Amino acid sequence: IYNGIDVYKFREDLNKKSFDFEKLLPQKRSNDIWSIFAGTLGPSYDIETILLAFKKLKSKNNLKLIIVGDGSQRGMLESFLRKNKTNNIFYLGKLNKEQLISLYSKCDIGLNTYGKYSNVEMSDKFYDYTSAGLAIINSLDGEVHDLLETYKLGVNYNSNDVESFITSFKTLTKDKNKLEVIKKNSYSIAINFDQTHQLNLFKQFFKNLSDQLFNEN
Repeated sequence: IYNGIDVYKFREDLNKKSFDFEKLLPQKRSNDIWSIFAGTLGPSYDIETILLAFKKLKSKNNLKLIIVGDGSQRGMLESFLRKNKTNNIFYLGKLNKEQLISLYSKCDIGLNTYGKYSNVEMSDKFYDYTSAGLAIINSLDGEVHDLLETYKLGVNYNSNDVESFITSFKTLTKDKNKLEVIKKNSYSIAINFDQTHQLNLFKQFFKNLSDQLFNEN
Protein backbone atom coordinates (compact mmCIF):
# COMPACT_ATOMS: atom_id res chain seq x y z
CA ILE A 1 0.00 0.00 0.00
CA TYR A 2 1.62 3.24 -1.20
CA ASN A 3 1.22 6.97 -0.50
CA GLY A 4 0.13 7.63 -4.08
CA ILE A 5 -1.38 10.87 -5.37
CA ASP A 6 -4.69 12.01 -6.83
CA VAL A 7 -3.84 11.00 -10.39
CA TYR A 8 -7.08 12.33 -11.90
CA LYS A 9 -6.67 15.79 -10.35
CA PHE A 10 -3.00 15.83 -11.32
CA ARG A 11 -3.89 15.13 -14.94
CA GLU A 12 -6.59 17.79 -14.98
CA ASP A 13 -3.92 20.30 -13.97
CA LEU A 14 -1.44 18.77 -16.41
CA ASN A 15 -3.78 19.36 -19.33
CA LYS A 16 -4.32 23.01 -18.42
CA LYS A 17 -0.69 23.91 -19.26
CA SER A 18 -1.45 27.21 -17.60
CA PHE A 19 2.03 28.51 -16.82
CA ASP A 20 4.21 30.29 -19.37
CA PHE A 21 7.90 29.42 -19.06
CA GLU A 22 8.99 31.52 -22.04
CA LYS A 23 11.18 33.81 -19.92
CA LEU A 24 12.80 30.94 -18.03
CA LEU A 25 13.38 28.31 -20.70
CA PRO A 26 14.16 28.21 -24.42
CA GLN A 27 11.51 27.31 -26.94
CA LYS A 28 11.27 23.54 -27.12
CA ARG A 29 12.09 22.20 -30.59
CA SER A 30 10.65 19.03 -32.09
CA ASN A 31 13.83 17.01 -31.54
CA ASP A 32 14.50 18.30 -28.02
CA ILE A 33 14.36 15.93 -25.05
CA TRP A 34 13.81 17.62 -21.70
CA SER A 35 14.68 15.96 -18.39
CA ILE A 36 13.54 17.22 -15.02
CA PHE A 37 14.68 16.80 -11.44
CA ALA A 38 12.03 18.18 -9.10
CA GLY A 39 12.30 18.07 -5.33
CA THR A 40 14.48 18.85 -2.37
CA LEU A 41 18.08 19.75 -3.16
CA GLY A 42 19.34 17.70 -0.23
CA PRO A 43 22.42 15.56 0.43
CA SER A 44 20.56 12.28 -0.16
CA TYR A 45 20.03 13.16 -3.84
CA ASP A 46 22.52 12.47 -6.62
CA ILE A 47 22.52 16.05 -7.90
CA GLU A 48 26.23 16.49 -8.53
CA THR A 49 26.28 13.35 -10.68
CA ILE A 50 23.54 14.61 -13.00
CA LEU A 51 25.22 18.03 -13.26
CA LEU A 52 28.55 16.48 -14.27
CA ALA A 53 26.77 14.15 -16.69
CA PHE A 54 24.96 16.98 -18.48
CA LYS A 55 28.17 18.99 -18.58
CA LYS A 56 29.67 16.11 -20.59
CA LEU A 57 26.52 15.95 -22.73
CA LYS A 58 26.49 19.68 -23.56
CA SER A 59 27.56 19.11 -27.17
CA LYS A 60 24.24 17.31 -27.73
CA ASN A 61 22.26 20.54 -27.70
CA ASN A 62 18.85 18.85 -27.94
CA LEU A 63 19.23 17.32 -24.45
CA LYS A 64 18.21 19.67 -21.64
CA LEU A 65 18.20 19.33 -17.85
CA ILE A 66 15.72 21.34 -15.77
CA ILE A 67 16.10 21.45 -11.99
CA VAL A 68 13.33 22.66 -9.68
CA GLY A 69 13.50 22.91 -5.90
CA ASP A 70 15.47 24.24 -2.97
CA GLY A 71 17.64 22.86 -0.19
CA SER A 72 21.13 22.56 1.24
CA GLN A 73 22.73 21.77 -2.12
CA ARG A 74 21.39 24.89 -3.79
CA GLY A 75 24.68 26.71 -3.19
CA MET A 76 26.65 23.90 -4.83
CA LEU A 77 24.24 23.92 -7.78
CA GLU A 78 24.41 27.68 -8.31
CA SER A 79 28.21 27.64 -7.96
CA PHE A 80 28.43 24.89 -10.57
CA LEU A 81 26.29 26.86 -13.00
CA ARG A 82 28.40 30.00 -12.53
CA LYS A 83 31.67 28.13 -13.14
CA ASN A 84 30.40 26.03 -16.04
CA LYS A 85 28.76 28.00 -18.80
CA THR A 86 26.52 25.21 -20.04
CA ASN A 87 23.61 25.84 -22.37
CA ASN A 88 21.74 22.68 -21.43
CA ILE A 89 21.12 23.05 -17.66
CA PHE A 90 18.40 25.33 -16.28
CA TYR A 91 17.67 25.95 -12.59
CA LEU A 92 14.24 27.47 -11.97
CA GLY A 93 14.28 27.62 -8.16
CA LYS A 94 11.05 26.85 -6.31
CA LEU A 95 7.75 26.55 -8.17
CA ASN A 96 4.29 26.12 -6.74
CA LYS A 97 2.38 22.92 -7.40
CA GLU A 98 0.40 24.25 -10.38
CA GLN A 99 3.54 25.64 -12.03
CA LEU A 100 5.44 22.40 -11.53
CA ILE A 101 2.66 20.28 -13.00
CA SER A 102 2.47 22.63 -15.98
CA LEU A 103 6.22 22.22 -16.46
CA TYR A 104 5.89 18.42 -16.39
CA SER A 105 3.69 18.68 -19.49
CA LYS A 106 6.73 19.96 -21.42
CA CYS A 107 9.16 17.29 -20.21
CA ASP A 108 10.05 13.79 -21.38
CA ILE A 109 12.16 12.24 -18.62
CA GLY A 110 11.89 12.38 -14.83
CA LEU A 111 15.08 11.92 -12.81
CA ASN A 112 14.60 9.74 -9.74
CA THR A 113 18.22 10.22 -8.75
CA TYR A 114 19.28 9.39 -5.19
CA GLY A 115 22.74 8.98 -3.67
CA LYS A 116 24.02 5.50 -2.87
CA TYR A 117 23.43 5.94 0.87
CA SER A 118 19.78 6.88 0.51
CA ASN A 119 17.36 4.60 2.39
CA VAL A 120 14.34 5.55 0.26
CA GLU A 121 12.46 2.53 -1.05
CA MET A 122 9.54 4.05 -2.95
CA SER A 123 9.87 7.72 -3.87
CA ASP A 124 6.99 10.18 -4.14
CA LYS A 125 8.63 11.46 -7.34
CA PHE A 126 7.62 8.18 -8.97
CA TYR A 127 3.92 9.06 -8.64
CA ASP A 128 4.36 12.50 -10.22
CA TYR A 129 6.57 11.26 -13.03
CA THR A 130 4.26 8.41 -14.03
CA SER A 131 1.14 10.56 -13.73
CA ALA A 132 2.78 12.98 -16.15
CA GLY A 133 3.78 10.13 -18.46
CA LEU A 134 7.53 10.69 -18.13
CA ALA A 135 10.14 8.04 -18.77
CA ILE A 136 12.24 7.59 -15.62
CA ILE A 137 15.95 7.38 -14.91
CA ASN A 138 16.39 5.83 -11.49
CA SER A 139 19.21 5.04 -9.08
CA LEU A 140 17.22 3.36 -6.29
CA ASP A 141 17.36 -0.36 -5.71
CA GLY A 142 14.24 -2.21 -4.68
CA GLU A 143 10.72 -1.58 -5.88
CA VAL A 144 11.28 1.38 -8.21
CA HIS A 145 14.17 -0.45 -9.87
CA ASP A 146 12.03 -3.56 -10.36
CA LEU A 147 9.01 -1.61 -11.64
CA LEU A 148 11.16 0.06 -14.30
CA GLU A 149 12.53 -3.28 -15.43
CA THR A 150 9.22 -5.16 -15.36
CA TYR A 151 7.00 -2.57 -17.01
CA LYS A 152 9.63 -0.84 -19.18
CA LEU A 153 9.21 2.57 -17.59
CA GLY A 154 12.78 3.75 -18.08
CA VAL A 155 16.34 2.80 -17.15
CA ASN A 156 18.36 2.32 -13.97
CA TYR A 157 21.89 3.52 -13.27
CA ASN A 158 24.43 3.26 -10.45
CA SER A 159 24.33 6.08 -7.89
CA ASN A 160 27.24 8.55 -7.83
CA ASP A 161 28.55 7.18 -11.13
CA VAL A 162 28.61 9.79 -13.91
CA GLU A 163 29.47 7.35 -16.68
CA SER A 164 26.73 4.95 -15.59
CA PHE A 165 24.22 7.81 -15.75
CA ILE A 166 25.42 8.88 -19.20
CA THR A 167 25.24 5.31 -20.53
CA SER A 168 21.70 4.87 -19.20
CA PHE A 169 20.63 8.28 -20.46
CA LYS A 170 21.95 7.59 -23.96
CA THR A 171 20.17 4.23 -23.97
CA LEU A 172 16.91 5.98 -23.15
CA THR A 173 17.27 8.85 -25.62
CA LYS A 174 18.91 7.31 -28.69
CA ASP A 175 15.57 6.34 -30.25
CA LYS A 176 12.80 8.94 -29.92
CA ASN A 177 10.09 6.46 -30.97
CA LYS A 178 11.11 3.96 -28.27
CA LEU A 179 11.20 6.80 -25.76
CA GLU A 180 7.58 7.64 -26.64
CA VAL A 181 6.58 4.00 -26.01
CA ILE A 182 8.27 4.12 -22.60
CA LYS A 183 6.45 7.36 -21.78
CA LYS A 184 3.14 5.69 -22.64
CA ASN A 185 4.01 2.74 -20.39
CA SER A 186 4.70 5.18 -17.57
CA TYR A 187 1.42 7.01 -18.13
CA SER A 188 -0.52 3.73 -18.10
CA ILE A 189 0.88 2.41 -14.82
CA ALA A 190 0.21 5.60 -12.85
CA ILE A 191 -3.43 4.79 -12.13
CA ASN A 192 -2.32 1.80 -10.03
CA PHE A 193 -0.89 4.31 -7.55
CA ASP A 194 -3.90 6.59 -7.38
CA GLN A 195 -4.74 7.55 -3.79
CA THR A 196 -8.29 6.22 -3.97
CA HIS A 197 -7.09 2.84 -5.21
CA GLN A 198 -4.45 2.69 -2.49
CA LEU A 199 -6.98 3.71 0.19
CA ASN A 200 -9.27 0.90 -0.91
CA LEU A 201 -6.40 -1.54 -0.48
CA PHE A 202 -5.87 -0.12 3.00
CA LYS A 203 -9.57 -0.61 3.84
CA GLN A 204 -9.49 -4.16 2.50
CA PHE A 205 -6.45 -4.94 4.61
CA PHE A 206 -8.24 -3.88 7.81
CA LYS A 207 -11.42 -5.71 6.81
CA ASN A 208 -9.44 -8.91 6.29
CA LEU A 209 -7.68 -8.40 9.61
CA SER A 210 -10.96 -7.74 11.40
CA ASP A 211 -12.57 -10.82 9.86
CA GLN A 212 -9.68 -12.99 11.00
CA LEU A 213 -9.82 -11.62 14.55
CA PHE A 214 -13.58 -12.14 14.87
CA ASN A 215 -13.38 -15.62 13.37
CA GLU A 216 -10.71 -16.56 15.89
CA ASN A 217 -12.97 -15.43 18.72
